[in-house]
Amino acid sequence: MNATLENILCVIHRDGGHYIAEHGIQKAFDDALEIHYRQRNAEERLSTIVQQSLSGSDDKSSSAQICNDFEEGERCTKGLNSTCGKCGYLSDADF
Repeated sequence: MNATLENILCVIHRDGGHYIAEHGIQKAFDDALEIHYRQRNAEERLSTIVQQSLSGSDDKSSSAQICNDFEEGERCTKGLNSTCGKCGYLSDADF
């Protein structure tokens, strides 16, 4: 296994290799991608909200709202996209 890849996965999973040891390299990699895209989407949404706030925009239709159509532990039906497939609002799974 490539030590550089393992080190990057440890940083993303915020551990010393425990996640890789428990779940294997492929799952650690797949889950790291999901973590990365979820974080990137959250940063983009936050940036949009801050920009709207600073500009004094009164457009509430694009403000972040939390989807309440999910049971606890259920994920957004759009996967890594920023909107919920059930209602169009942001899923709490994205935060």
